[in-house]
Amino acid sequence: SSSLKTLVVGREGLRPGRFYITSPARRSYVGDDGVRVLADGLKANASLTSLDLRYHRVGTDGARALADALRGNASLLVLNVNGNKVLSDGAQALAHALKRNTSLLTLELGD
Repeated sequence: SSSLKTLVVGREGLRPGRFYITSPARRSYVGDDGVRVLADGLKANASLTSLDLRYHRVGTDGARALADALRGNASLLVLNVNGNKVLSDGAQALAHALKRNTSLLTLELGD
C-alpha cells in the first residue's frame, strides 16, 4: 500500500511479493533472504515510517541489505532489529548508511 506506515513482521515471516497477517505462535522467520526482499521494497517506498524485525534471524547479510536500502530511503523513522545476529560487520554497515540517511530517528540494535 502506498499509505503503509508500519510493518511488523510476524513469526510466519514474509514471502516475496506478498504481505501476510501472521500468528505469533508459528516458528518461522524472515531471515536474510526475506530481509533482502524487504530492503528492495524499502528503496522505493516513500511512506513506511516504522519497520520492526525483532527476532527474525537477520544476520550480517540482511543488515547490509537494510543498510543499502537506508542510503536512499527518506521515510523510515524507526528500524528495530533487536534480537538478531547482525554482528559487528552488519552494525558497521548500518552505521555507514546513517551518514547518508537523515530521516531515521531510532535504530534499535541489540541482543
